[in-house]
Amino acid sequence: MHTKQMNSYKKHKKNIAKTSFSPQNLAWAIARTGAKTGARTIAGLVVVTLLLGACAPRVETRGNSVNIEDVATIKIGTHTRRNVFELLGSPSNQSAFGEETWYYISQLTETTAFLVPVIKESQVVTVKFDTKGVVTFVDVLNTDKVEAIIPAEGATPTAGNSLSFFDQILSNLGRFNKK
Repeated sequence: MHTKQMNSYKKHKKNIAKTSFSPQNLAWAIARTGAKTGARTIAGLVVVTLLLGACAPRVETRGNSVNIEDVATIKIGTHTRRNVFELLGSPSNQSAFGEETWYYISQLTETTAFLVPVIKESQVVTVKFDTKGVVTFVDVLNTDKVEAIIPAEGATPTAGNSLSFFDQILSNLGRFNKK
């Protein structure tokens, strides 16, 4: 650098320390320090931004999320299937047998990077109807009422022979009929 440029750079360096960060200051610093250093700085900022962005959790809503205020307006003995459909929309699931029951099921999950999704909220709204299609029961189950189900360890024994691979192969010798 020439002496005049060096003095200008020193003055600007002092001003940068006094002033807040701005794009003009960054551009001037990049121009003065050279294109290679400036490119490295920008590349570093891009990499840091991408890495931090990759760690941001993804929030997803699954199912048919209904407004609790709308559920509260449903009156037992008054509202019909049609009223509930107009108010809450199509149910997530319907009962296959027994009295007619509609289920509105939703979950709010959060996934960070490649980790297993975590359920933040879950909601099940149950609406039962009688044979005439009039509401007889309404219930809302939230995350706080959910219980973890722990499967039993081991395997269920089955009746029959337990044959190894070679027993199965050798037992078939001589069973083939010639036609």
